[in-house]
Amino acid sequence: MTYIMIYHWIGNKGHAVVYCAPLHHLRLLHAVLAITLCFTSFICFASSDKNTLFREAKLALAAANSANANILAPKGYSEGSKYFQRAEVLFAKQRALSKIQKELANAQVALNQASKHAELAQLTLTAPLKARSDAKSVDAQRLAGDIWREAEKALLEAATRLEGGNLKRAKRLSSDAEQHYRTAELTAIKASYLQDARQLINKANDEKVYRYTPKTLQKAEELLALAEKELTENRYDIDYPRTLAKQARYEAKHALALSELVKALDRSTITPEEFLLKLEAPLISISNALDMIASFDEGFDTVADDLVSNIESLRADAYELGERRKELARLENEMASLEQRMGIQSQRVAEQEAQKESLRKLNDLFNRDEASVLTEGRNILIRAVGLTFSPGSAQINSQNFALLQKLKTAIALYPRYTLLIEGHTDSFGSNSANLNLSFARAESVKAYLRANIDSAKTIEAIGYGETHPIANNETQEGRTRNRRIDFVLRPPL
Repeated sequence: MTYIMIYHWIGNKGHAVVYCAPLHHLRLLHAVLAITLCFTSFICFASSDKNTLFREAKLALAAANSANANILAPKGYSEGSKYFQRAEVLFAKQRALSKIQKELANAQVALNQASKHAELAQLTLTAPLKARSDAKSVDAQRLAGDIWREAEKALLEAATRLEGGNLKRAKRLSSDAEQHYRTAELTAIKASYLQDARQLINKANDEKVYRYTPKTLQKAEELLALAEKELTENRYDIDYPRTLAKQARYEAKHALALSELVKALDRSTITPEEFLLKLEAPLISISNALDMIASFDEGFDTVADDLVSNIESLRADAYELGERRKELARLENEMASLEQRMGIQSQRVAEQEAQKESLRKLNDLFNRDEASVLTEGRNILIRAVGLTFSPGSAQINSQNFALLQKLKTAIALYPRYTLLIEGHTDSFGSNSANLNLSFARAESVKAYLRANIDSAKTIEAIGYGETHPIANNETQEGRTRNRRIDFVLRPPL
């Protein structure tokens, strides 16, 4: 009897399955082999990671969404989306991997092309897109819905024509879309800004505000009249009348607010001195937030100048920080791209993403008066400004239990981190007394956590006294901020 042997190699390691049977059983062998091939294909398919398989197509989809390709390149975006959706359906049904890859490749090509068309449309359709943005900013979708929909239809048609290469027709439709958006914006402004301003002015007149703040109310009325005039005579120059309408609304509210202060003075419920002190209070609050001392012995102007100078310095610092963040993001993207090209899976990036998510959860736990979350290199700092003690005492107060419960939750987010509890005081009192008090408070918090945390986490306590201030000790608010407990979470080495 004649026998036949068939070798079937499975997997990239070359595992062999041998089939041996008489020649007259060849049909049976064919059937067995077909079943085995299907089974091994299923194993290969099941082992395919969807994130890896769909990654490039997802990136192309994200880029198209970022470029507003659904509006500016609707044909290509729709085509690419359909390919992507078909790939998802095929994956869910566990169809052949080659078919899924083909759909994803088609999706990637279409979406990348849509992104390029969208970038071109951004340049060609600048005017209607600017008009669209302006109309959207005044809620034209709601306040001028029918006109807005006409504008959207015209813009979509213009983008479609541009995508198809018909530049002349696209420009004509672009002009139509711009006019519709401007009309929608005008309608929305009349229905919102002007109406709001008019209602506020009518309210001011009903309350006889003109007796107390006639100049402010008159200014509001003049601005409203000028806004209505400009909207009527220059309907395609919306920026100026829109600004006038906003100012009219503001001055009407301003007149109502000022009248209450003037009425109080008129009724002698507050003295002129109390009135001026009340005006100082907001500037003092702003100064405290900036860790400054507001001194009014030379009037308001000196304080205002100091505040402006400080804010300008912060603005410059914020700009520099923003530029550094952009550079960091660029370098991270270059690194990710390099790692991708080299076929390296970056564990560091995954860890960073996980840390960002943990920090987000951490920030969500606390409100502004309870704690702030900062990073110091790889360490995480929870500055518990709301954890207070009675003067000279290290005893934990019952009103702190709710915050301590949140701190327990926060610490649990980092099970492998060690915890350092730092005690701090303000500068009032002797150095040695403050040092001892800060250490006693840190130890008190440590003992509380030890009794309430079910883990073997390493917890240390230290007191710094007045040596690590974070605010100005010359103000009450600054001293309050300096009297604090800091929780430092340190990652494993």
